[in-house]
Amino acid sequence: AMSLIRVPLYVHQGILNGDVVVAALWLLPAAALGAGGGMLAHHRISVRHFARLVALLLAIMGLLLALRGGS
Repeated sequence: AMSLIRVPLYVHQGILNGDVVVAALWLLPAAALGAGGGMLAHHRISVRHFARLVALLLAIMGLLLALRGGS
């Protein structure tokens, strides 16, 4: 229900426009592949390994951000 209210407001404010819709449509296949891959991996990766992977990725992203100066 909230989406029905938000969409017209986003259009009115210029947040949601044709460029955004086109970009979203281009990214839709990648989102579907990611969701499908996540569902497949869900049953094959333990919670412990998933937590380690997330921690590792966050550490790498944090290090890259620090090296770039945060900008």
